[in-house]
Amino acid sequence: MKYKKINHKSNIRKSFKRLITLVLIFTLIFSMIPALSAEAAKKKKRRKVKLARPVITSSISYEDGAIEISWTSVPNSNYYRIYRKPAAGGKYQQIAITKTRTTYTDRSAAANNLYYYRVQAVKRATKKNLKSFSKVSRPVKKRCRKYPERIAYLGDSVMSGFAVYGILNPNEASFARVSLFVHGLNYEVLPSVFAYNPDRAYIMIGTNDCVGSKTYEIIDSVANEYVEIVTKLRSNNPNIEICIFGTSNTRSSTVPNGNVNLLNSLVRSKTEHLKYVKYLDTGAYLNDGTGQLSYAYSGGDGIHWNVPAYQLMHEKVAELMRTW
Repeated sequence: MKYKKINHKSNIRKSFKRLITLVLIFTLIFSMIPALSAEAAKKKKRRKVKLARPVITSSISYEDGAIEISWTSVPNSNYYRIYRKPAAGGKYQQIAITKTRTTYTDRSAAANNLYYYRVQAVKRATKKNLKSFSKVSRPVKKRCRKYPERIAYLGDSVMSGFAVYGILNPNEASFARVSLFVHGLNYEVLPSVFAYNPDRAYIMIGTNDCVGSKTYEIIDSVANEYVEIVTKLRSNNPNIEICIFGTSNTRSSTVPNGNVNLLNSLVRSKTEHLKYVKYLDTGAYLNDGTGQLSYAYSGGDGIHWNVPAYQLMHEKVAELMRTW
């Protein structure tokens, strides 16, 4: 029987190598532990910063097609992201970034389209914090407008003065008639207005309806027909913008200001919920301290306006309609 000779020196060398290898491995592992711990501690310290949610405080649509939104400043943020999506459907898309400004003007929207806008505050990553985001603001809805190609002036003899005195611009047309009542405008004049298909309509009528003694019920029925005219114009053109001129106060007992003021109050209250209607208070510019048409703006009969009055109101309505 033969016995295998055991090389004790070789085995010792191998065991020693294994031991050295293990020692090196454990040394490497233990040397990495402080670095890993430091990195973990570093990551633990770098946290996200809590940012307040922006609040959109105003949204303005200009007649040149621009839409401007403003929002509250968010402390500790570095910049803001602005998002937009069509009201007709689709996803929000980032359209801009502002660094410090809390106002943005969108000039890329399409005319006569509705959009939703939202804003988000962002803080950049630093050695002390991770990149942080606020909640996105609640949306606001805004329509992109366009400069009107056709503006129609509707009303009675007081409204006709804009054309008579040559106040109108080339893109403005008068459909006003002498001795016209609200009912006549509704059924006799509107068909011609529909054919013109205005982008914008200015209405001032009611002087003849306020002549003499009138009950509340009569004035209220006139106001209701006024509203009917407004809704018909909107039905004819879903994108139309309408401005109602307050029926002018007078200096004449023929048209009592009590009737005029009641009609204006009723028309205003019945249309103020309509987002496509604005109201121009003519009395705020043309009346004197007693609530009557001022001598400075009276055409002589105490009912109609003079040229300065028409010039002033032409400027004021343009100013009012510039923004929405």
